[in-house]
Amino acid sequence: MVAGETVSERDDLLDTVRARLRQVMATGDPSLLLEAAAIADARHLAAGLTGQESHLETRRVLGWWHWYRYQALPEGEDQDDLVAAAEMFGVCFLAEIADEDLPEPLLPILAGQAVPHVITLLNQALNSADPDLLERGVRLWQRIVELTPADHPARGGFLANLGIALQERFERGGDPADLELAITSLREAVEIDHPDHAAMLSSLGSALRARFEHGDNLADLEEAITCLRQAVEITPPDHPGSASRLTNLGNALQVRFARTGDLADLDLAISYLNQALDSTPRDHTTILGNLAGALQARFARSGAVADLEQAINGMRLAVESAPRGNPARAARLSGLGNALQERFARTGDLADLEEAITSVRQAVEVTSRDHAEPAMISNNLGNLLLTRFVHTGALADLDEAITSLRQAAGTILHDHPGRAMHRSNLGNALMTRFIRTGDAADLEQAITVERQAVEATPRDHPDRAIRLSNLANALQARYDRGQALMDLQEAITSLRQAMEITPLDRRITIVNNLGTALLTMYERGAGPNDLEEAITHLRQAAEVIPPDHLDRTMILNNLGNALQTWYERSGIGSDLEEALTTQQLAVDSTPPDHPALASRLTNLGIALQTRHTHSGSPADLDRAISALGKAVQATPPDHPARAARLTNLGTAVQIRFEQSGHAADRDEAVDAYEEAARSAMGAPSQRIRAAHQAARLIVADSTRAAELLETAVRLLPEVSPRQLERSDQQHMIGQFPGLAADAAAYALADTTTPPGIRGQKALRLLEAGRAVLLSQTLHTRSDLSDLREHHPDLADRFMALRDRLDQPVLREGAGQAVVPMDWQATGSAVATMDRQATGQAVLPMDWQAVGSAVPPMDDRHRMAAELADVMERIRSLDGFASFALPPSIEELTEQATAGPVVTFNVSSLRSDALILTRTGISAVELPGLDQASLADRIDRFRQALSSRDDAVILDVLAWLWDVAAAPVLHELGLDAPPPGDITRWPRVWWAPGGLLTLLPIHAAGHHSADPDPHRRSVLDRVVSSYTPTITALRHARQHPTARTPPTGAERALIVAMPTTPGLLYRGPLPQVTREARLVADHLPGAVTLTEPPGRAATPPAETTPTKARVLTHLTTCAIAHFACHGLSDPTDPSASRLLLHDHQHDPLTVASLAPITLSHARLAYLSACSTALTSHTDLLDESIHLTSAFQMAGFPHVIGTLWEIADNSAVQIADTFYSTLTTDDGKADTRHTPYALHQSVQSLRHQNPLTPSQWAAHLHAGA
Repeated sequence: MVAGETVSERDDLLDTVRARLRQVMATGDPSLLLEAAAIADARHLAAGLTGQESHLETRRVLGWWHWYRYQALPEGEDQDDLVAAAEMFGVCFLAEIADEDLPEPLLPILAGQAVPHVITLLNQALNSADPDLLERGVRLWQRIVELTPADHPARGGFLANLGIALQERFERGGDPADLELAITSLREAVEIDHPDHAAMLSSLGSALRARFEHGDNLADLEEAITCLRQAVEITPPDHPGSASRLTNLGNALQVRFARTGDLADLDLAISYLNQALDSTPRDHTTILGNLAGALQARFARSGAVADLEQAINGMRLAVESAPRGNPARAARLSGLGNALQERFARTGDLADLEEAITSVRQAVEVTSRDHAEPAMISNNLGNLLLTRFVHTGALADLDEAITSLRQAAGTILHDHPGRAMHRSNLGNALMTRFIRTGDAADLEQAITVERQAVEATPRDHPDRAIRLSNLANALQARYDRGQALMDLQEAITSLRQAMEITPLDRRITIVNNLGTALLTMYERGAGPNDLEEAITHLRQAAEVIPPDHLDRTMILNNLGNALQTWYERSGIGSDLEEALTTQQLAVDSTPPDHPALASRLTNLGIALQTRHTHSGSPADLDRAISALGKAVQATPPDHPARAARLTNLGTAVQIRFEQSGHAADRDEAVDAYEEAARSAMGAPSQRIRAAHQAARLIVADSTRAAELLETAVRLLPEVSPRQLERSDQQHMIGQFPGLAADAAAYALADTTTPPGIRGQKALRLLEAGRAVLLSQTLHTRSDLSDLREHHPDLADRFMALRDRLDQPVLREGAGQAVVPMDWQATGSAVATMDRQATGQAVLPMDWQAVGSAVPPMDDRHRMAAELADVMERIRSLDGFASFALPPSIEELTEQATAGPVVTFNVSSLRSDALILTRTGISAVELPGLDQASLADRIDRFRQALSSRDDAVILDVLAWLWDVAAAPVLHELGLDAPPPGDITRWPRVWWAPGGLLTLLPIHAAGHHSADPDPHRRSVLDRVVSSYTPTITALRHARQHPTARTPPTGAERALIVAMPTTPGLLYRGPLPQVTREARLVADHLPGAVTLTEPPGRAATPPAETTPTKARVLTHLTTCAIAHFACHGLSDPTDPSASRLLLHDHQHDPLTVASLAPITLSHARLAYLSACSTALTSHTDLLDESIHLTSAFQMAGFPHVIGTLWEIADNSAVQIADTFYSTLTTDDGKADTRHTPYALHQSVQSLRHQNPLTPSQWAAHLHAGA
């Protein structure tokens, strides 16, 4: 503004000039601007302009004034006005005044003259965090490119600058569209001949590399390297851009090495980066950092220590050369931390680790949220803290590590290729915390993110192998916790896949992990091939790993475990000596304050104990106790492994007590066991074992023993949770046979408790410790009518989760940080080996859910957790506090209103019968029913059945009467046969439990050929029924059909298999057709599915007795009669089955009946062999057989058999049974089932009293 001039005067002047312009535009006569007054006004207005970007409207008006004058003046006199117009409009152009407000012919000139200013602006934007600068630069370059003719010689440079600006905006904002536009612009720029062709090629290469890093399309990286290589080739060595182009090419080759694993790329990258460093005296900070990173990568691959030392020195120089405000300083600090961590992993020098953490913490502090590398740096800090935890045990480090890794995962874009790396690192940390704290939620999340990491990693990616290994570690940790075989199988499969894609020189981690997994599989029951392969792999790992590598001690520890296990198999002393030498070396090589020392001391102690067992050397046992004691001392009180290590110590001290008899040893062993049993952080299986061992050592202190064993029994459901598939549940619960019996026996022996309370406590323990798996299912199958009425949504969700968990797991084929594993030692005690798997925390790079099918075990764990949550919510509602909980003692007592329930208990301490009547519980001690005598009678009984030696069978039945049945019936006052009709006879429900389930209590007695009316036998005193537990009896009685009379509309199903496909010798059952016909005569309208006689016959499809067809009919029938072969599986009771037409490929098993709930069912008659028998002796208490399976499916009455029955006897019993069951009006009244069976058995006994093998097998189970 001119001195002395007011704003108002200036505005008036602007209006005057603007008015003249309007007059020119209206008349089309620009000569009006040639008048002296017009010129004076314009010059006066221009004289007041200040600053390049001020007074934009004034400049726009003056620009038009000069433009119109340029048009009015003759050629030769107009150039000054043209220049003045361009000068005025140029400022407007840079201020982004719209094109329509500027003269169109002048726009290309304005764009060209703006270029120097916009180049300066772009350089400022690239070195500033101000997003507005960059946005303005992108807009201006886009405008310049649009206004520049296609044949303009400078267009290529403009396109290149636009590409650079767009790529920078992509790097900051993450919009893929920016990167695509950048590449498009740079491709067009490269196609134009330009003096800076090399710079454009380099820029295009950088953009293509960026697209690869965000999309993982290898073709982008290949093209990027081609462009960058061409840029280097056409750039003279002394060119100012040579260093940056060499650096870009070196970095791209390093990226390709990371993606493909080709070491040649890494060597070339280092060569180019060295050339770049030599060719520039400035900006060497970036080049030093990049070169150091490449050297570190080559060290990790080749193990060349010189590379690592050079990398550390380079990173130190890079950090020192980066000013504190330099954006690159954070990356250099982080890179230094990574390199120092590598050296720590090599040497174990904690000073390197501490310096590494300090460096990366500084990097975190100077990194802003909008910095390009915050995720990478947070990730590196998390990995460093995790490493320090592994070597110091400081939980605060582990928690902070997980926090940092979560932050890293949360800041990376979901489609970034680095998300797999971040998932895997977070998974490693979560699994490590699970191992330390036992928090199952950490383990489940670890498996989820590790699985996502594998799924997000391309199959040809060099890091896929380590991510498969990390997933395997997490799966094996879950196997160790829950014993789900599918987890271990998947872990081994993953490790084998990792082995296949890993070069020989990089397999140490994977080989170690596969070896430990195979060792675990062998201990689960696999063949010796797994153990041999485990030792082979662990030997290979021990031989390949450098002597000074930190992981060497861990591998030696695992190899020692495997060799000790091999010795247990081979018995060769040299194997044990090698194991001891190896484990001693592992202990000696472990620093005294290292968290893994306790694990290695444990394994050494177990090996010394093993040598003592086989050599008898007291010194070995003393050394074992010393090592195991130190292991306990080195284990924090809240560590999940402490219970196992206490148990190991107790085992060794117990052995010394048994040899020395010193009370101090006994007390020390008991103290160790007891602390383990009460350890809330310990594995339930370890706590149970410890409690059981302690109780056996303190027999005289029955009160203390009873308390310990009650704790153990209450833990049984935790070792076989619902998320495990059936075979795994059986495996776990089968490890504790007789536990409930011992607990009940000690409760009864506890004289500090009143007798009535003793009986109640013993019965509750037997109810809790027997049929655990059956009860688990029954508790969730209670009547839901009230819940449906008041809370239908919760009822529906509960049913959906329950039913899905009841479904068997479908398999497709057969198929670590420190992980404690349970190992069953020989003898009466248990030792737990500690094993370690190696994981690799990979550096820089979000975890994002991947859309894929959820693996079966992951899904079951999720559903089990949700079901538990739903049940808690239901129990919080008014009136539902006891929902799906075990019945109270009062509810159990109610089950004796129809007759007493007798629960037998046989243990090494004592044997008793607990009699539940409507007035309470009484205990009858049975001194003659000791374990040894019972086992002997069972053995004789089985042999007699095989040889049809009925004399021996009669002898055993007489003994069973004397020692078990008679005392009970006498206590009940049933000392003589009852008078009157059999339907008025008293009923007794037997719950035999354990070994006693193998004998027919209902047939116990002194049987003879004489028709003695006062015969001493159960058959002549009461009508017998069986139940696994009182809870199971309660469930059967709660079924809606248990007490209701028949309506006459009930449907019946008859399944007959006179021949059985696949059974060549035992197949034909000649009397089955006759049996089916007789049963059909009693059940008019019954559907009959039958296999025609003769192996060549092809049954009609609609009557083929297949599993699917049978299950379909069961949903609508009230009575189901099966006349076929049955099989009791001795290794897997849930695989016990009825042999139908398709039994060879789709059998009707106990497990296949588990998910079924039948609402119309009344009676299942299983006229087949051994349908009420469990052949697996460790699972006798579980009552896993076909009879209980049909009862659980909804049949309140089930008739089964304890052994193979003769064809003709089966026909006679069935015919008599249905004749008795049918009322005068022709209806089958299933409420009379136990009486009808009793009469049928009595009838056959009357005909053949001395052949109990023919008439004593059938029994009734249920209401």
